[in-house]
Amino acid sequence: MTGILPEPVVSSDVLYVSFRVALVALIDELMGESMQMRCRNSSMRRFLDRFTLLRNMAPQVQLECLLTTWDRIQQRRGYSLLDEAVCFAASQQLSELSLRDEKDLLALAWRGPRKMDLQMDHWVCSHVRSLQVALLPCLRTWQLEVIPRTDPDCHLAIVSLSPAERAERRDLVDLVGRWRISSATPNHGVGLLTAEERELLGVFFEEHPGLLA
Repeated sequence: MTGILPEPVVSSDVLYVSFRVALVALIDELMGESMQMRCRNSSMRRFLDRFTLLRNMAPQVQLECLLTTWDRIQQRRGYSLLDEAVCFAASQQLSELSLRDEKDLLALAWRGPRKMDLQMDHWVCSHVRSLQVALLPCLRTWQLEVIPRTDPDCHLAIVSLSPAERAERRDLVDLVGRWRISSATPNHGVGLLTAEERELLGVFFEEHPGLLA
């Protein structure tokens, strides 16, 4: 564990809607695969794919990471290397979707259980950058990777790690190969999921019990 996120970051609408955007995109993908339908944003990469090390992690595993991190930071517990990645990647996805003006997905993200002052407008990207600047003192182990000019997306890579962080890095590698998630996962994310989204996930995992450990 590397510390506690500052209170203004934990309670910010920007962090909240960042998690919401990642959540609704993952739910959309899971529901689409379940019904063998093309999801709303099938060309969009999963949010943690922005990290080279975490690319191609299964959507249900990314969902578990997202909800577990949300619970941990809301409880003001120490956060891990994975939590750092989740916070930064979720905010980056919000910024990219805002730039692409993905109104349908963004509208779903804004319809969460929390009433927000943050508006869904052209200032969202600026708010995200401010959040990321506030996160930087806490995110000592990640940096932007040098990428080809032809790649429109931003990738992130791990840099100098302590021995303890290297152990966490090995745990991250294990996550990429996982398929099954904790059976408690659908109960996580208090304050993040709407009642309808929680019900959707409950039904989904009842129909796909092989995804739960």
